Amino acid sequence: MTKRLIAVLMTFFLWGCAMVGRPPSPPVSGKALSLIEALRQTNIGMTSFKGVGKFHFWNNAQSASARVAWVGADKERFRVEILGISGHPDRAMACDGNWLYLLSKTERRLYRQRSADGDLGRMISIAIKPRDLVSLLAGRTPIPEYNFAELSTDPAQGPVLVLKRGRHVVEKVFFSDDMLRVFRIERFDRNGELLFQAVFEAMQTIDGYRVPERLSIIGPEAGLLLTVERYWTFAKVSSEMFKLDNPF
Repeated sequence: MTKRLIAVLMTFFLWGCAMVGRPPSPPVSGKALSLIEALRQTNIGMTSFKGVGKFHFWNNAQSASARVAWVGADKERFRVEILGISGHPDRAMACDGNWLYLLSKTERRLYRQRSADGDLGRMISIAIKPRDLVSLLAGRTPIPEYNFAELSTDPAQGPVLVLKRGRHVVEKVFFSDDMLRVFRIERFDRNGELLFQAVFEAMQTIDGYRVPERLSIIGPEAGLLLTVERYWTFAKVSSEMFKLDNPF
């Protein structure tokens, strides 16, 4: 009995010494925290924007290209219109902060769902949330909820900010070698499965703000490439712009 007690005490003592000698890593390193704060401040003063350009979409069954116009504001309000040959919208997608809307004039149908309940997967086959789409269109890096962050270096791809929630990675942010530019973002679900990757293919400066000139968003089942032709900062918006009514 005495020998067993001594063995238990020795094990506890050695484990305790190991913990004292090697303190656990903090959940967020100082460098990672500084980067996250810098990302959150990117284009923070630009409260609204709009643009026009070309839109190329593909999935496992088909691909299509069209002209597109969009407007965005605040955290998750946006409106995107796919223009037909006549220049009038054939399809429109919007979010007013409470509801997601999808209007198809060819199908003569309006679809609506609570924006807090999901993502755009049912609409564009890419599981991206409205607030993340608005962030990307505004040239920002969307930051999900996390409880661990670290900055590492990938030998092939350079500096990478890794965000985790629990045991699983929820996002990876890839930087240029000088750490001045984000060029790719990978978002994962709670099980570590890839939801989408967004790539700032090219950037431009409008009124002092760095915004996309070409932006791709690709998921496991579909992808899109947006080529910007005109971009305006501080667009005039109203709450009604982000709602779609059924005209049928």
